[in-house]
Amino acid sequence: MLLMPLLAVASELDAGKWVAEDASGKFRMTATDGVTEIVAPDGLTLWYDERLTGNYEISYRIQVVMDGGRYDRLSDMNCFWGAADPEHPDDIYARGKWRAGVFKNYNTLNLFYVGYGGNHNSTTRFRVYHGEYYGQGDDRVKPLLKEYTDGPHLLSPNRWYEVVITVADGRTTYAVDGEVLFSHSLEKGQADGYFALRLLKNRVRVSDFTVRKAEAQFAFTNYRRYYREARERVADEKTEAVGKLRDYFFRHPHRAVKPVDEAEAARMYALLGEDGTFSDLNPTEEQYNRENVWNRGYANTPDDRAGIFIADALNRVYRLAEAARRGSLKKDTEFLNRLSRAVVHYGNLEIARSNDKPRFHASCFAIPTAAVNIYFACMEEMDRAERGEADAEVRAACDMLKVLGLQSYTQPLRRDATDRNVVSVERFRNHVWWVGGNALAYRSLLPVAVMYSSVPMLDVLAEVCQRGISVTSQTTYSDAFWTEGFTADGAGWGHGMQCLIWGYPIHGTSAALNMLKTLRGTPWAKNLSRENTEALMTFFRGGSWYYRDGYRLPCLDRGSYVYCDKESAIPYRNMLRDVVNNWKESFTSAEQAELEQLLAEVEARRIRMDGYSGGVYQGTRWFFNNDDLMKHTADYHLMVNMASVRCDGLESADFADNYNFYPTDGMTLFQRRGDEYFRIMGGWDVTASPGVTAREGMDRLVPVTNWRGYCSRHNFAAGAADGGDYAAGGYIFEKMYGPDKENPDYKGGHPKKNALLYGFKAYKGYFILGDYLVALGAGVTNLEPEQEGNIRTTLDQTARTSPVYLLEKGRKKLLPMGMTTLDARQLKNAWIVQEGQFAYRALPNYQSDLHVACENRPADWARMNEQNRQRKDLPAEVPVLRLWIDHGRTPVADTYGYAVYLGQGELARKLPFEVLRNDTLVQAVRSADRKVIGAVFYPEAPALEAKGLKLEVSAPCALVLRETEEACFVTVADACMDASLKEIALKWNGRDIRIALPQGMYSGKPVLSYLIALLLFPLYEMQAAYQPEFSTAGFYELANSGREVYSMNPAWRFHKGAVTGAEAIDFNDRNWKMVSLPDGIEYVPTEASGCINYQGEVWYRKHFTPADELKGKKLFLHFEAIMGKSKVFVNGNLLTEHFGGYLPVVVDVTDALNWETDNVIAVWADNSNDPSYPPGKAQDVLDYTYFGGIYRDCWLIAHRPVFITDPNFENEMASGGLFVSYDKVSDTSAEIILKAHIRNDSKKNFKGVVEYELQQPDGTQAAFLNDVIQVRPGKAVTSKDKIMLKSPLLWSPETPTLYNLIVRIRDNEGNVVDGYRRRIGIRSVEFKGKDGFWLNGKPYPSPLIGANRHQDFAVVGNAVANSIHWRDAKKLRDAGMKVIRNAHCPQDPAFMDACDELGLFVIVNTPGWQFWNDAPEFAQRVYSDIRNLVRRDRNHPCVWLWEPILNETWYPADFAQNTLDIVNQEYPYPYCYSGCDSEARGHEVYPVLFTHPANADKDWAIKSLDPKITYFTREWGDNVDDWNSHNSPSRVARNWGEQAMLIQAQHYAAPRYPFTCYDVLCRTPRQHVGGCLWHSFDHQRGYHPDPFYGGVMDVFRQPKYAYYMFKAQRSPEKQDRLFETGPMVHIAHEMTPFSPKDVTVYSNCDEVRLTYNKGGKTWTYTKPATKEGMPSPVITFKDIYDFMIDKNMSMRKKKQDEVFLLAEGIIDGKVVATHEVRPARRPEKVLLWVDNENTDLKADGSDFVTVVAAIADKNGNIKRLNNYYVKFHVEGEGRILGGANILANPAPVKWGTAPVLIQSTLKPGKIKITASVLFEGSQMPASAVLELESKPAAHPLIYTESEAALISMNSDSPFGQSAAKSASELEQERLLKERNAQKLKEVEKQQADFGEKK
Repeated sequence: MLLMPLLAVASELDAGKWVAEDASGKFRMTATDGVTEIVAPDGLTLWYDERLTGNYEISYRIQVVMDGGRYDRLSDMNCFWGAADPEHPDDIYARGKWRAGVFKNYNTLNLFYVGYGGNHNSTTRFRVYHGEYYGQGDDRVKPLLKEYTDGPHLLSPNRWYEVVITVADGRTTYAVDGEVLFSHSLEKGQADGYFALRLLKNRVRVSDFTVRKAEAQFAFTNYRRYYREARERVADEKTEAVGKLRDYFFRHPHRAVKPVDEAEAARMYALLGEDGTFSDLNPTEEQYNRENVWNRGYANTPDDRAGIFIADALNRVYRLAEAARRGSLKKDTEFLNRLSRAVVHYGNLEIARSNDKPRFHASCFAIPTAAVNIYFACMEEMDRAERGEADAEVRAACDMLKVLGLQSYTQPLRRDATDRNVVSVERFRNHVWWVGGNALAYRSLLPVAVMYSSVPMLDVLAEVCQRGISVTSQTTYSDAFWTEGFTADGAGWGHGMQCLIWGYPIHGTSAALNMLKTLRGTPWAKNLSRENTEALMTFFRGGSWYYRDGYRLPCLDRGSYVYCDKESAIPYRNMLRDVVNNWKESFTSAEQAELEQLLAEVEARRIRMDGYSGGVYQGTRWFFNNDDLMKHTADYHLMVNMASVRCDGLESADFADNYNFYPTDGMTLFQRRGDEYFRIMGGWDVTASPGVTAREGMDRLVPVTNWRGYCSRHNFAAGAADGGDYAAGGYIFEKMYGPDKENPDYKGGHPKKNALLYGFKAYKGYFILGDYLVALGAGVTNLEPEQEGNIRTTLDQTARTSPVYLLEKGRKKLLPMGMTTLDARQLKNAWIVQEGQFAYRALPNYQSDLHVACENRPADWARMNEQNRQRKDLPAEVPVLRLWIDHGRTPVADTYGYAVYLGQGELARKLPFEVLRNDTLVQAVRSADRKVIGAVFYPEAPALEAKGLKLEVSAPCALVLRETEEACFVTVADACMDASLKEIALKWNGRDIRIALPQGMYSGKPVLSYLIALLLFPLYEMQAAYQPEFSTAGFYELANSGREVYSMNPAWRFHKGAVTGAEAIDFNDRNWKMVSLPDGIEYVPTEASGCINYQGEVWYRKHFTPADELKGKKLFLHFEAIMGKSKVFVNGNLLTEHFGGYLPVVVDVTDALNWETDNVIAVWADNSNDPSYPPGKAQDVLDYTYFGGIYRDCWLIAHRPVFITDPNFENEMASGGLFVSYDKVSDTSAEIILKAHIRNDSKKNFKGVVEYELQQPDGTQAAFLNDVIQVRPGKAVTSKDKIMLKSPLLWSPETPTLYNLIVRIRDNEGNVVDGYRRRIGIRSVEFKGKDGFWLNGKPYPSPLIGANRHQDFAVVGNAVANSIHWRDAKKLRDAGMKVIRNAHCPQDPAFMDACDELGLFVIVNTPGWQFWNDAPEFAQRVYSDIRNLVRRDRNHPCVWLWEPILNETWYPADFAQNTLDIVNQEYPYPYCYSGCDSEARGHEVYPVLFTHPANADKDWAIKSLDPKITYFTREWGDNVDDWNSHNSPSRVARNWGEQAMLIQAQHYAAPRYPFTCYDVLCRTPRQHVGGCLWHSFDHQRGYHPDPFYGGVMDVFRQPKYAYYMFKAQRSPEKQDRLFETGPMVHIAHEMTPFSPKDVTVYSNCDEVRLTYNKGGKTWTYTKPATKEGMPSPVITFKDIYDFMIDKNMSMRKKKQDEVFLLAEGIIDGKVVATHEVRPARRPEKVLLWVDNENTDLKADGSDFVTVVAAIADKNGNIKRLNNYYVKFHVEGEGRILGGANILANPAPVKWGTAPVLIQSTLKPGKIKITASVLFEGSQMPASAVLELESKPAAHPLIYTESEAALISMNSDSPFGQSAAKSASELEQERLLKERNAQKLKEVEKQQADFGEKK
């Protein structure tokens, strides 16, 4: 018997393989019928005599015998594994005689031990032995890791147990009967060692002992997992259906090899030896053993000798099994045992093969197929084996067959997450081996699922089958279910974006249909969805173009070079038959008629489909996913196969087509019969393929296996086809090797064969005008003239089947055999005609000579394709007509032009067209009657002006313009497939035309517009809303300064968890998730407190190739913040390490980058608890959360070597970068102090000036000066200067005026070397003790009231877009707030920018909260944070106070002084103040102290005031019962409704009990200058399960009533500001049946008039004249609302519309503000609005907005009380953040609304959001639709398209890919509502009749 060395298998124990250490000297070991009995009178260790290393698995069956025997004892079914002797590491037996089976002596070994049923069957224990501690206590030598004492985990007498021990991937497990009892992580090599059975005074029986190593273990581990999952299924209708399916496959072998007759079966059985091997195969097997063929890789399927061998052997076994099933062979015990041994033997060969090499085809197709067919042919025996009733050999075979069958799911390994769960839908997506035919057609998936009786497998397959019948395209590639299969243009893909129209798409879909058909009558039965039917219709229509009357188009599929002289069936015929015969009812009646007509024509091999629109089956068509332009008529077929980087070329392989190198090089095929090329391709010169521009040299080509084919480097190909007789198309051709597409600028690095294929370029255009094709070429250039061979453009190389003649002026001249050269300039009107075929003509303006060859070429058919060897009598010589233009060897910008006539009528003597232009910018042709224009506009194209025509386009495209007497038809196709391009604008002879482009999967599809008249309609646009701008690395980019800012946010690969080696440039991160920054690791629910967020290590990796224009510049990476501790690597090199999560991490990457290749930035971050740096406190005792990740922006800053430095990088005290401070500020003048730190990293001395220009907000220059500098190489200097400004425009919360300070460095010649812009606000702040706060030299008139702000937001945590920071600031300023405390950390620079321009003072905090660490490093890191936050924020006018101390912390007394000193060191100028808690140690040195005012709660309030100190309340408003429970009237979730929110608002305003509140703060003396509410927004916390609900807005920034209370405190004066000003009034009452009788109103008006119902009573409130207290107290109108009044008005008086509350704000007797509330009636519809504060959504992949859905009645009144869920769908350039797993989509409706976050993509464009209730019904609220449009990003984005394409466009919501509602569906909803309203009137009437009367 031939055995593989990697595997040991035995039914009984082989005594020769076991070594005993026996304490009794009397142990016995006997074998009977495959079972070994072992008697152990005393301690016995039975070693398996092989040292096991690496990954392995040990499995065996064991029974403790209890039947009255002398040594029968129910105890100690034990074992050792991984055993090694540390004293004798190379010899486990060195002390074996000493150990002698005595248990305690094994304490000298290192090993793993399980004692199952030990200690007289009282315990089952797991220990790890450490022999080096021998002699010490058991807790060190053999610590107990886990123990069971319950009955189910102890021994039962005479029960067989299956034990499986695994060692794999750093972990060992011990399982019994499928249950893992013990699991332990391993150090490297820890489990290398020996296995032993360990027995004590008992008798056991053992069988089926098996050791599996590496791959075999992997195979069996997967088998056990999925078999166990199948067995665990509770019986139901699905499990019952499996039984029927088993019977089906018993009767219907699956894709089985042909059975053999009785004689052949007998002969084959005679070859099968008793050992289960075929004698005639043994020599080959022995040879393969010697050569280690089993573990060798292979290039192509025919080279897989091992797989072919094993598949052949197993197919023999199947034939024998099938012969026995049919009665041709006797199925006796000997027969079954031989077959079983054969299955196990050949199966062992297979499963031991290396997974490191691809195991495609045989391992996943043929072998699993053979396995399932063997299984079902022996199903009776297999059923017995499944029940455990068969003998050991049959059971082993049954196991092996399932292992082999599972390879249809496991092999080849994908090396991604799906390898960890192969029974998943994702397994069958987005990989060439797992889509299309490779997924479903060739794998025996369904019979394997049935063999396993696996409901989960069947569930997956049913879903995959249905979802696989769909389409894909370039723009939806990452979202499509399959990346191969049908394409949106009607063709198909296989092996990437490769036009394989007949193979994989048909096979995969046919298999899906067949599986679904097999599942009919089962719970998995499915009807075809509309998506399925549309996909099929698209393919049936489009696929019909890829053949000509029974012939496939050559060079578009495998086997193109196989001789073909006969028509054959159209490849999709069988699939079409299946659809018509079995699925027709899924289609519309019109489609059914179309399918039946199509089937009839397909059967006749003549698809014409007359009566259908042009472009559907006939006419012209552009296949935009495949770069194919075609014309199809009953008379001929024309095909132009263009190329772009968007598509792959057709594969070539030595077992397929050896020379398939040129199909996408513009191959142009002219066919009338269909066999014009197939007849001659054995003699083809492939370098002269029709239509191709190529370098000659067929003799130098060698076959190449290339699964990706060849394409063009350029993203440009277009075809504008109007569906009828006209089309225009073109592309830029520069050939590239398909696998290089991941880096289109790749210049080499791996050997490419056939260099002659590359190194030339051409712009190739094609124009179809009726029966004429005009082909133009420009820019034909040989980029590698050193290569041998001329560049040629071939017109045609076709079968010469009839005479060829020159037709000139009506005269025919027969062309001789051989080559003829014609001077096109002399033969201007001459045509080359092949009679009955086609005519060709050179256009003399673009080349001189046309070469024509009528020749008989020798044919080497086998050279072109190996399949031709099987054909007999193939022609040795083929007649060929070849026409070409020779560009010579060194063409530069050469041209060509020719025409081909495809019709059969008389040739026009004068060309019916004229060429308008032919160059690398525009190629254009116009018909002779000037009615048709075709043009291709290449990138950078100017307007086309020629012969009275002027045509301009807004983007590269192809177009056809056709005029008739009635109208103009415009057909346009985007040439770059730009998904962000929404329209193309044309200007045609002064007339403007805008053509909307197809979107989504149809991007790139030509669009035909029918225009009655060409008029320019004026477009009126509203003035754009103010758009905020945000600084980058502390500055604003300045044009033409030499300093550039690039966003590095897009497309980072991300991994959650620890990874070794991820910093390396060549680390494999392909399976990592793709994210864009800011990124917070994960999306979180709105209730994300209580430490549910992830804490731990994460990795980010960004791939990019720096642009050439960055060479020679200084390059800095500027991370605004990375949470926790972090390391930044570039190309494997550690550049910096950072501690702290709130301040910039700046890295000089100038010398770390590589050019013209991929670079990798790797960032490691860890937000785990760490006391060594601030805040330091563990999250589970923290009042906020450490959301992790790179949660702020990342910029690449590029500038010249002489530059203004970055203060956070330079680490210079009070220096670095730009420092602007002020002195002597007043209304009349101000002194502006300027410092700029300039560094020279060049090698030359620099002399020049620093130039300062101050501009007012309107751009007026306010001041200008410069300072001469000189900087030596490698040094830095500081420029210092002052501006004395007269009559400055001062900054204040009321008038936040910002100047622009422009700083430039100029050299001595006046050239700008570096520069940027900084917004500054001129102001002075002074804290004057008892005199209070002074601003700009004057006492500030009122207390500054504001709020604290944490930086987190709903769903995204801290990963908040800049625009959200701005909106937060605006919402707070709208509410009248004037100061924000950054709790408890430096916040995003965008928030500081927003506070600058919105007039919000900021208290800037250093990170810290209730934590101190005495370790010196902690304090030093705090000090570093203080320095860096001052350096970062010192130029912001909004900075009011620095808070450098640690919040609420008992730090050392000297710490307070130290932090104050640091602030003053870093800001040694006037108007710098710091604040400290009044209770804190060392507070005495601070000028501002934080405390509660004396008139508040006496327990909290300060007892006495120091006249030198100014006081402020840093946190007020929170009121809890205790600091553990946190019950509070201030903490109110918005959805708790009116009563709770009213109490909160009243508490914040003026509660009835003494407490720090708004009113109290307004009654303090001047010395107490205000306070910040705790808190502005609800936020998440670590130490409590509930979020902090005390915000005046929720986590989505939806207002609570307290927000309007705050608004009422602002001034009623209306001003022109970015924030809201002026009068306001708001009713805090919803008029629900549960609403209070009292009506609360908030208003800043002098009077408020309240009206209840139309014509009802009114009440008026007048504000008290007193000036004390809060500006606008809460207004309560007592005892107003009564639900019964509403009911009376609504039901009895039918006056629903007259029920309302109206509040009117009155100033000076005039109504200046109103607010009306009406009760919400029946919920009728969804409302949808965007909460964006009128700011644009930037298409940078990071920005997002909140879109709010609300449930409303028919009048739009929001239904506050409902419990719906809303599902959202997004189309276009947006994505939903979060999914169902965090209740983000669908989202619960809370207090009437359900918000969702919509994020932009990287391309500007329209975003359509549809919102519907989750569970829809005829009476449910109607859906809503909202459209947004994202705008271009503010800065260039650095990313690669291939990486960005991997960013998920879908949330994990089950609705992420659901179809959006069409306009017609929405209209149907509306009409249904109208009909339902009429129906309900009858219901209402009848309820009134039987209920209450009027």
